[in-house]
Amino acid sequence: MKQFLYQRWVIFFLLLHCLSVGHLEAQESISLVVSQDIHRGDFQSIAQAVRYAESLDIADQIYIFVDAGRYEEATPIVINKNIFLEGQSSQLVSLVGSKPEADLFLVRGSLALSGLTLRGATAASAVDLVRGSVKISDCIFEDNQSFVEILATEGPVRAEISDVRIAGNALFDTGFIVHSEQYQSVLVLDRVAWTNRLSKSPNAMISVSGQKSDCIVRSLSVSDIPASASVGIAFSDGSLVTVEDSLFQNCRCGLYVPQSFQAPSFVATRCIGVGNTYDAAIEDIDCSGILQTCFDEQRLLLAGEKVFVSFDEQPFGNQTRAYSLPAGDVKTAVDSVASATDANTASTLVKRDVSGNFSAGTITAALTGAASSNVLKAGDTMTGNLILDNQKQLQLRETTLEGTDYVAMQAPAALASSYTLTLPTTAGTDGYALTTN
Repeated sequence: MKQFLYQRWVIFFLLLHCLSVGHLEAQESISLVVSQDIHRGDFQSIAQAVRYAESLDIADQIYIFVDAGRYEEATPIVINKNIFLEGQSSQLVSLVGSKPEADLFLVRGSLALSGLTLRGATAASAVDLVRGSVKISDCIFEDNQSFVEILATEGPVRAEISDVRIAGNALFDTGFIVHSEQYQSVLVLDRVAWTNRLSKSPNAMISVSGQKSDCIVRSLSVSDIPASASVGIAFSDGSLVTVEDSLFQNCRCGLYVPQSFQAPSFVATRCIGVGNTYDAAIEDIDCSGILQTCFDEQRLLLAGEKVFVSFDEQPFGNQTRAYSLPAGDVKTAVDSVASATDANTASTLVKRDVSGNFSAGTITAALTGAASSNVLKAGDTMTGNLILDNQKQLQLRETTLEGTDYVAMQAPAALASSYTLTLPTTAGTDGYALTTN
């Protein structure tokens, strides 16, 4: 009997334990639905769903699904917990800021965002990170002053952006901003594309600054057509930037490093520049880095000697031609080519004009070919006839001291036939004259 009661108590406690564990596990995550149709969702606004999720003490992971529709918010949606926010489709779901100066999201926790179009923060950021992490994928950015801004004022930050499209008619100032001096901040961009369809250009697609700021860029496509006034990636003040497999087209500058307090460092590999004013302009003389790219060497501005340059002739191919030069040598060579002229300018490379000609001063050379058959002004031996066409004269001048008078010989205007005047074999003596025979 005692054994039977003992077994019953064991089973009872096991059941209680299972129920309690199941209860806790059920509370580790929660799922909510946002829909403008009150019969389909738990909430009608994204902010309401997030505020409710934030109020739950026991929730660890909060999944919020957003049904198709346009959702408008006047104040930032504050993220303090672990929120997974998924829209039905970026083509069908849009989050719009009704006040231009308000961020759409203010992140202090963890936010995973996908399937939305974000716009309306025209004097603020779509996503503002002060602490925590953000993952954004399959989204569209439209009119915002910036898309993601990382200032890390309260703690370390990591943002991962992938498979994101920026609308061609989007108005923005700087797309992605990283600036941190206190806490480590990392921005990772992968497969992000933008082609400008407006006459106005933004300042830059990416801006990175601060000694605690790192940026990793893969498969970025920036095409500023037709404005050609923006910068692809600008970095300064001790930041670290890595760029690979990216395209910069019709930009004012693909990679730009201004002079700053603390020089940044960078590595750029397998990048292409097309139609840019500069593929890369490294103005900071202390900036160190590696350029192993398909950039055009004539569109490089390298102020310092700490950038290692290698050019690949065929991007992404197995067979490439590469050569390396110190940055100073590259700059000197590029400047020399850029200053080439068809004018007679000392110590400058010579180029032909549109007619294939150029001007020059004294040319000293050992001539061969057709040029070697020319008659020298200082005196030469001719082995053929000298023909003075169209009654041109043979002029025999007096000495320079006496003046410029001369004795001339020329052919008559018309001849019945050609004839030859042959001088006698001897000079003759006093009283002799030349006559025909």
